[in-house]
Amino acid sequence: TSDGSLFLDGQPVDLPGLSLSLRERLAVGPIKRCFVAADRTVPHGQVVAVLDVLRHLGIQEVALETTADRGGP
Repeated sequence: TSDGSLFLDGQPVDLPGLSLSLRERLAVGPIKRCFVAADRTVPHGQVVAVLDVLRHLGIQEVALETTADRGGP
């Protein structure tokens, strides 16, 4: 979110917690696809940091969720 909050499956998590949770899931089995959603107020660097965690963990199929722009700039 624009205030720096991250969520994984609707639960708040920080960046190290995201990495840990995903590592635990990968220990059980592969993650086929990961979806990343961010609105326009989220700083680009925060999205890149999340993508870096995914890449570092070897998660290769990442989909960026988008919504239709409803007349905003």
